Amino acid sequence: MRFPIFNREIEQAKSIAKDFNAQKTYNKFECHNNYIGFLGEIAFAKLLKLNDIEYTWINPVKPNWDNPDFIIGGKTFDIKTTTGDSLWIQEPKWDYYILANYVPLQNHIDFLGYIYKDRLTNIISNNPRVVVRENRSDYVLDYTKLSGINMLIQEMKNKNI
Repeated sequence: MRFPIFNREIEQAKSIAKDFNAQKTYNKFECHNNYIGFLGEIAFAKLLKLNDIEYTWINPVKPNWDNPDFIIGGKTFDIKTTTGDSLWIQEPKWDYYILANYVPLQNHIDFLGYIYKDRLTNIISNNPRVVVRENRSDYVLDYTKLSGINMLIQEMKNKNI
């Protein structure tokens, strides 16, 4: 599922990233494009609005920096946005993980799929692919292991989540 990204949304994401980065008190992995995570959240909020799904979008600035991105039907959601096609995660914590792919040259985000925590934990425990960089290790999951985002949206619409 594809969503166009507009300049105002990029500026909004950069502003959120600036506020988020200002609150850091430890050596967190930093990169010049960490705003794309917030861009994925902006696009996901658009997807939810388009489908008339009620949600709470959690502001990532203190005291909420360690909370999920969204709460929908009492379940927690984390949006993982990248310019690649793999889900990178340190430790499964939330109920659902959604992979979004940002294509900057074409200014759009594709939602590649989702996975729920128990399935993700099972995959990680049976066949982990770990990447170590700087001061952290990440599990990496190829998008082909994810379920289609349309299925998740339908479950949300049917109030099964």
